[in-house]
Amino acid sequence: MTQFKKIYLERTSGYFGNGGIYKLFITSKGNVHLTQEFHFGYEKKMRKWKIHKEALNKLDEIIHKYGYFNLKEKEPTEGATDMAFCTSEIELEDGTKRKVEHYLGDNAWPKRLTTIENWIDRITGVDQYLEESDFF
Repeated sequence: MTQFKKIYLERTSGYFGNGGIYKLFITSKGNVHLTQEFHFGYEKKMRKWKIHKEALNKLDEIIHKYGYFNLKEKEPTEGATDMAFCTSEIELEDGTKRKVEHYLGDNAWPKRLTTIENWIDRITGVDQYLEESDFF
């Protein structure tokens, strides 16, 4: 199983939020960088921390278990407007790379993608570093 080299995850608040966004960057060395923007980029907070080898192994497991590189987008059959996005980009040590822009207001992507996105948040512990706002 090829290990990840880097993971990028970005979440936006959608039209009805306060313009909040957070960007999470994780390296294979366990470095985690968080940028959180409020009010359409007028305020910005940055945080850095490290995660342990066990967490890195769990990220690799999730990427492969839920088939991130094999996910297929389909024509949505239902949807809502003005919802948030979650963009992910994962690069493996062997150079394989994929970026997915996931609109959370439709069903174009399988639920496995949401599971991967949520696991990335959970494993990195990002919730403990996010500052409160109307969005988060």
